[in-house]
Amino acid sequence: MNGAKELKIKGIHIDGYASSETVKYGITSSNSPSSDLYNLYLDDVTFVNFKNSAGGAIFKAYAGTKADTISIKNSTFKDSYRGLNLSYEKDETGKYNAEHIIIQNSLFVDIEQFAVNYTRSGIEARTSGGNLLIDHCVFYRVDDSEKGRIIKVNGIKNVHIKNSVLDNSRETTSIVQLKGNHHIIENCVVYNSGKVKLSDSAQEINLERFNPKWENTENFKVRDGSGLINAGTDQKNIGLINND
Repeated sequence: MNGAKELKIKGIHIDGYASSETVKYGITSSNSPSSDLYNLYLDDVTFVNFKNSAGGAIFKAYAGTKADTISIKNSTFKDSYRGLNLSYEKDETGKYNAEHIIIQNSLFVDIEQFAVNYTRSGIEARTSGGNLLIDHCVFYRVDDSEKGRIIKVNGIKNVHIKNSVLDNSRETTSIVQLKGNHHIIENCVVYNSGKVKLSDSAQEINLERFNPKWENTENFKVRDGSGLINAGTDQKNIGLINND
């Protein structure tokens, strides 16, 4: 972001191997602390081959920076080490790196570690505590290890995951850990993956376990007869929509 207040990217393909095998990040916040909020909007953007395992990620938020809104729509994150990393506020003062993260109709596939790491250390009563909405997304073979977590939301106040599929993280014991009555997973399908762990009145609403019946694992269109068809809370497919 380099100090910019807003960045909008639409309709491009970003390859981490295009110029160098050591590209560490696709996008970052400013690397200097600032009290100014920024906004990031991604629509129809594909990120691939961000495989730097020395702390690399497709998106990194530096400590001391904060977005008002990070909005991701119709996008793909693929063949990379980490997805979105907003976990560098570690001083126990309740800071976090974004007020609102909205991820809609997007795909995370073959991510070695987490898809989303959005965390808050400590509590600051004057803030909202962070807000994450994930809707109509697919997570396929993400953080497929015994101690893996597909989505990390430690300390974030409001989390709502809905109309999404978490598939083929076979080795992961606990794919998501939700804590508190403002953490909700609703109308989602988990298949060939570990459990969703709930505590402190976190809510699980209509969580199913069945084969999604993908037609292919390129665009994750579903076959006829799939239980995902028209099964969303909005009567659209669970998982990706408009992906013909």
